[in-house]
Amino acid sequence: MQELLTTKRIIIALAILFVLFFVVAAAWYYFLRDGGSAENNTQAEPPPENPFPEGEGRNSAGGASNPAGGSSDIGSVPQNLNASKGDVFQIVPDAVTGAVFYNNKIRYVEKSSGNIFEVDLDGKNKTNLSNNKISGVFDAMWSRQGTRLIIKYASGDKVTAVSATITGSSTKTVILPAGVKDVAFSPKGDRIAYVLVSGDVASVITATPENKSPVTRLKLKYSSWKILWTEDNGIYLLSSPSAYLDGFLYKITLSSGTFSKILGPYPGLLASVNAPSLIFSEANQKEKTIDTFLSNSSGGNIGPLPIKALPEKCTWSKKVKDIVFCAAPLIIPGATYPDNWYMGKVSFGDAAVKINIASRAINSFLLPESTDAIKLFLSADETNLFFINKDDESLWRLRIP
Repeated sequence: MQELLTTKRIIIALAILFVLFFVVAAAWYYFLRDGGSAENNTQAEPPPENPFPEGEGRNSAGGASNPAGGSSDIGSVPQNLNASKGDVFQIVPDAVTGAVFYNNKIRYVEKSSGNIFEVDLDGKNKTNLSNNKISGVFDAMWSRQGTRLIIKYASGDKVTAVSATITGSSTKTVILPAGVKDVAFSPKGDRIAYVLVSGDVASVITATPENKSPVTRLKLKYSSWKILWTEDNGIYLLSSPSAYLDGFLYKITLSSGTFSKILGPYPGLLASVNAPSLIFSEANQKEKTIDTFLSNSSGGNIGPLPIKALPEKCTWSKKVKDIVFCAAPLIIPGATYPDNWYMGKVSFGDAAVKINIASRAINSFLLPESTDAIKLFLSADETNLFFINKDDESLWRLRIP
């Protein structure tokens, strides 16, 4: 009996060795036979099943397509913007999370304290409009009128959104409900829209800035929306952008309650809307760059924009509907966009570009070296363009001739 047990053990051991041999051989055949490594041959996981309503859109499999038919080499690609020297001035050297033009002054939120300040355009006569002393502030979104804002700050793993109203030299605040994600002001600044997550359901809600008279406009199981409220009767919802996921842009028409698809699927979709026009970009994974396009605000008549830029680095003229100002990189480093840019793995050296989308006329102005401009906004007469440098979050002004 003991010999029988010993024989069985030997047979089992040989069988295990036989299986391990074939596993190792298969691994060599599939991963190492071309002289590469398993790491080099690993492909990104496929994106999750589309959680959004179906609609027409370009097939983005295998990388983004370019309606213009152009291409660029992998690596750093110069844009040849022919920029002239810009008249640039640093208004606030400290870190700023958001700013706005108000009554020929600049109002901004200081990142270190969460306090709201007002300064002249030359950075002088600094006045404190609050006494917040909030730590962990990472974002501030202003109404166009410069009298209201939303401040977001983090404490541990908890994020809090505060709605603030400035009256004279004082500020009144209201804490928005727990679970609030992205927030935006209406064009008139008299309402806000926000995404409220509860369990596995996300609701898009409109209310007064004090969160009174809330109205639920939409409920979805997808929660990572960016809200673009650029027209009184229309709220645009942009899905969270990543080069590895199909992106979509939708619109809620407030008067009718309809929810319609505007753009998608486009990998890494970013968009900036100024009805009747819209700028959007998508990731070009094959060439490690971005492609930027112009369309109407219904997602039709798509054509290439004369420059490559991330639409969130753009701001529209309020005086001339066909004019848009963008921060466009002089050289686009080869990378996965917008992911690598958001994570800080790649940074731009921008020029400020004024584009007439009707005539395609472009005027470009150099910014200080290594300036990665974000959160652009204009003075009332549009002779000054303001921006925050993403690298150190300082606040700057560019005079527009």
